[in-house]
Amino acid sequence: MVPPPPSTTRRSWNGSPPSTPGGSRGTTSRPCSTTPPGFGAWIADGDANAGYGGGTNYSTSRLPAVPGDMRERLVSALVKGEGNCPGCPNDCIKIFDNGVDARAGGLHQEAFAAFGLGLGITDTATLLDLNARCHLWGVDPVSLAFTVSFACEAAARGMLDARRLGAEPPAFGDTPALVAFLETVALGREPVRLLSEGVRRAADALGEEFGPLAMHVKGLEMVSFEPRASAGQALAYAVSPVGPRYEIVEHDIDFDPVGGWRHGLDQMRTLGTLEYEPMELLDDRRVVRTGLLVDMWSGMDALCLSLFAGPPVRELDLPGIARLVAAVTGWRTSDSELFVWGRRRWQLMRVYNLREGLRAADDALPRRFHEEPVDAGRHQGVLLDEDGFAAALRLYYRITGWDDDGVPTPETLRTLDLTWAEAHLPRR
Repeated sequence: MVPPPPSTTRRSWNGSPPSTPGGSRGTTSRPCSTTPPGFGAWIADGDANAGYGGGTNYSTSRLPAVPGDMRERLVSALVKGEGNCPGCPNDCIKIFDNGVDARAGGLHQEAFAAFGLGLGITDTATLLDLNARCHLWGVDPVSLAFTVSFACEAAARGMLDARRLGAEPPAFGDTPALVAFLETVALGREPVRLLSEGVRRAADALGEEFGPLAMHVKGLEMVSFEPRASAGQALAYAVSPVGPRYEIVEHDIDFDPVGGWRHGLDQMRTLGTLEYEPMELLDDRRVVRTGLLVDMWSGMDALCLSLFAGPPVRELDLPGIARLVAAVTGWRTSDSELFVWGRRRWQLMRVYNLREGLRAADDALPRRFHEEPVDAGRHQGVLLDEDGFAAALRLYYRITGWDDDGVPTPETLRTLDLTWAEAHLPRR
């Protein structure tokens, strides 16, 4: 039986309720007082998100306390209104005032989580300035924050100091020192240039004992959305061709009995999901559903269609996407073809990675998520059982059309008209 709909007061993972359909091109003139503060605001819920957001390099699930008026401060800083990616009518980008450069105020989706939850920087103005600086530096705030949080944890454990690194890593929550250190790393300056190549290369250079503190998959730094309590996301992070990205797959919290959206479940029925399921549960149904959602979002990526407008929890449904594609391109397409496009894209990225030397062993999460349970919040005690996760990976391989080594089978490539790609696979 489907449980009653969860509370409607829960904010979505991007910090604001689903937007109204449509939107305008470019910046709007909507009054700031009525505009949701956007992607940054969800961290204002603090420890209510423990086990969904990760803190301080995932050394703990306890999240730093943020000012109680963070949302109000964000709304007051939202002087520029909203904007969008080129050619997209969805006004996802909230443009904020900052003390760095008025042109760089578009809020990155994960900047507040990366610097706030990941490093313990909780001053709203400082977070907005760091977001702007990352735009000007040309660096990803998530990779930068997780690389620095790696150094902070290593220092806190007594493993890294000025003698070893060349400069003393700051402590979590020491905002002035962290801001200065972040700039030094982002710009590749000595003496901490070692960190400027990212966390995997830094750990490799420092020594084997630093590996367990390097939060990455396939060399890409982790995101701030906790995999231990979000089982489908954990699986998607591991098999993703580019490593962990928050938009690889729909977040498990959206189908959770406590935090899920009723309208999201309604749209998932067409994909075979009929009831809510605890977000930490990694059963066969979740593996199958994750595979379907990965294909669907991959198809939207192939179409350059905004994921923030698509199913299952936003305005567009699957028939709507088919009608939109037909209206724009003239192709008389269908729901199922969206999944085919997504699978083709996903298989080709897998072939590319295999050609370049990646193997099934790279479809792995940091050991911490299998060995250290969530230590705070309603998911306290949850971890990713290693054997269960390995079984989920094997099932995912089979339903995706890969063999036990994670290599697309000839039959898989043939059904997607990709037989030519077999020549680029490693010898069996």
